[in-house]
Amino acid sequence: MPDSRANAGELIAPSALANENIILQSQAIQADLCRRFEAGWTHPDTGSTDTPTDFWCKTIEAARRRLSTGTFPRDCFIYSDGPATHRHRPIPGTSCAHYVAHELNIRVEERSAKCLDGYAVTIGQITAGREPYSLLDNEAWEIPDRHPRVGDIWTSIHPERWAIGKRGHAGVIRKVDTDKREVITQACGSHRVYSSPRRHGYFYRAF
Repeated sequence: MPDSRANAGELIAPSALANENIILQSQAIQADLCRRFEAGWTHPDTGSTDTPTDFWCKTIEAARRRLSTGTFPRDCFIYSDGPATHRHRPIPGTSCAHYVAHELNIRVEERSAKCLDGYAVTIGQITAGREPYSLLDNEAWEIPDRHPRVGDIWTSIHPERWAIGKRGHAGVIRKVDTDKREVITQACGSHRVYSSPRRHGYFYRAF
């Protein structure tokens, strides 16, 4: 006898076997969308073997789904440098420098590492050509022209230390308190954009 629920236009729950097939099909689709390439693989377009171990995806949207929740802005934090079948991957590392680049409109040249929208993605890029001043330097507070300013770049480490592989953090200075010799920075991380007081680190003129 036909199921009365079907006659009434009511959805019938799939069997356990059907559910399992749906899950397996979904896993197969995901495995096909994003493929892990191990260290030393040969890039079919460039012939290079100096390529990282990473997941490359067939679509930008699939690569976006692999981004951490602390990535800002999210939509463009993607490299499209993979083989023709799987071109896209999340940019490795955190997005703090990328956030600063978007806030201060810091773009990079065509051949440089960059996000999909052409913005810088590393501390080295956002500080390139800019003089670092220490927040612990008395002159930075006693000489008016040397004060940190709203809109300046802040980093937790000197760019030379970043260049040799040390990890650091970056943000935009949003407020300056000369009495406390303190700045308030805005940065991204820990799943959000947040503000923090800083009395250490380095600042750079953004403009």
